[in-house]
Amino acid sequence: MKLVRTEAETKLGDLSKRLFAFKGPQATKLAAQAEAALRLANPQLQGLDKIPAGTLVMVPEGFVVSAAGLSVTPAGPELLEQLHQALAAVEQIIEQSSASETQAVQDTASYIRSGEVKDLIKEATDLQTRLAQIAGQTKTQLREIDTAKTAQLQAVKQLQTDLKNFGL
Repeated sequence: MKLVRTEAETKLGDLSKRLFAFKGPQATKLAAQAEAALRLANPQLQGLDKIPAGTLVMVPEGFVVSAAGLSVTPAGPELLEQLHQALAAVEQIIEQSSASETQAVQDTASYIRSGEVKDLIKEATDLQTRLAQIAGQTKTQLREIDTAKTAQLQAVKQLQTDLKNFGL
């Protein structure tokens, strides 16, 4: 695997033009294939309007880098640091997302148990039954949120362990 650091390019198409100097009648077709390969090799860049300068981008196999003096390097400590930072960010996102979902479910459960709601549905037995079902569902949702959080955090920890064992 080889990496290149973006410079002034903000789009993968611009980076592709810098990396691969295609010429001849197939140049347009080859350039499109190279850009598609860059997108496939770098899914973390999908959806970005602009690629930040200095971003490490994986160079797809099967394409010859032709720009003179282009610094293409094998994966190393820089990649390791970026991966560790990304995994730390993923852990924070999992924690925040779980906390947000938990709070929303707890708010729903609290509202259902409120005296205000109980007063409103005293005479409506069908609503009482439905609210009891919803209360049960909130308990299930809280367990599912916790289970998903635990599984996701374990996956991140496994990725961190794999990085260490891989020797990057």
